[in-house]
Amino acid sequence: MTQEDTKPWYRQFWPWFIISLPAGTVVAALITVYIAVDGADPLVTDDYYKEGLAINLDKSRLKRAAELNIAVRMNLAESNVELQFAPQAIAPQQLRLDLSHPTKAEFDMHILLLQEADGIYRGSYGEVQEGINWHLSLYPDDREWGLQSRWSPSSNVNWIELRP
Repeated sequence: MTQEDTKPWYRQFWPWFIISLPAGTVVAALITVYIAVDGADPLVTDDYYKEGLAINLDKSRLKRAAELNIAVRMNLAESNVELQFAPQAIAPQQLRLDLSHPTKAEFDMHILLLQEADGIYRGSYGEVQEGINWHLSLYPDDREWGLQSRWSPSSNVNWIELRP
């Protein structure tokens, strides 16, 4: 004599096991989509161009700064920026300084530096994270030339010389 199982299908183990496999896959896919959207990489803001399959940095602004013999000394201390051009350099009325976080675009800062009567450019910036190696980009409004450097607030070096 055979004994028949009288439990309905939804009280059995195997149907729920088989249903759980695709359901688990759907949940994992939704989590993956959330991680991909939330952690998307920001766009690069530097002077890059694509030639064929290679991505290259356009160094024309750095070359132009070298042609104009532009060199500056910059003091970054206590959320204030002071910048002074070398004596022979051409000095525009205002400059832009970008402090770029190496990995998170939401921490990037764009600082307007205005020339004052003594010939020194001044501006201010917000709080910066210690221990981060910030990317500095200095350029005039017309972006004819540009200078780049790096700065770490924890290095205790406030004066930076920017040269092409």
